[in-house]
Amino acid sequence: LTTALLVAVMPRSPSIFDEGLILMDAQRVLAGEIPHRDFYTNYGPGQPYSVAAVLAVFGPGNLFAARVYGVITMALSVGLGYLLVARHLRPALGLFVAGIAALWVTAGGAYLYPIYPCMIFIFLSALLLMRPRAVEERWPVFLAGACAGVIALFRYDTGFFVLLAQVLFIFFDAPKNSSMIDRARRAVFPSFLAGIGSALAFFPFAIAFLMVAPLSAFLRDIVEVSMNYAEMRGKPFPGIAELAQHSSK
Repeated sequence: LTTALLVAVMPRSPSIFDEGLILMDAQRVLAGEIPHRDFYTNYGPGQPYSVAAVLAVFGPGNLFAARVYGVITMALSVGLGYLLVARHLRPALGLFVAGIAALWVTAGGAYLYPIYPCMIFIFLSALLLMRPRAVEERWPVFLAGACAGVIALFRYDTGFFVLLAQVLFIFFDAPKNSSMIDRARRAVFPSFLAGIGSALAFFPFAIAFLMVAPLSAFLRDIVEVSMNYAEMRGKPFPGIAELAQHSSK
């Protein structure tokens, strides 16, 4: 139903933000350029490379294929959200939440926004960790950590906070009468497993990047520019007089 709704209201031209930026970044990736090294981006490489892979298969100018990929990620995030709520609360509430989520993603309209792949792996990690005795079984914790690492490839900040949320969940998922020391002792190894899973998902790509680009390129985009991001976005557009003066030089 979400897919049908998204297709029904889909605009025929790409939006400038963020769909147009992701499409442009994917085209640059297809041309052999590297994010951060060759062009600015405040997102991770996951979405440009995913869209570039779609375009490499279906044609570099195939906006329809990119839109299909975007619709799939949006609809899948809604479906997994329903599954999470329905499994741990009740199906009727899951349908209600899914309906609100479907309207939200439709109103947003940013078909290639990186948050949708992030939401998919956020819900997957929640489904893994909220299994009965998941912390004791260990492998769900490891896979949930791997989900956090994949999320970081799409949005660095989101991946970090998801991993932090997983550690907090592990800490508080203990018998009610446990002391803080017992909770901390119990959480050490599962948290370590989550961190290992996250690192194995993220660091191979980070190492591959550092083999072809300097660390300073990443720090410039993610640290230096981000520290002045609000000021940069808040600058007024030049008026007619400023544009005329610039064009005369």
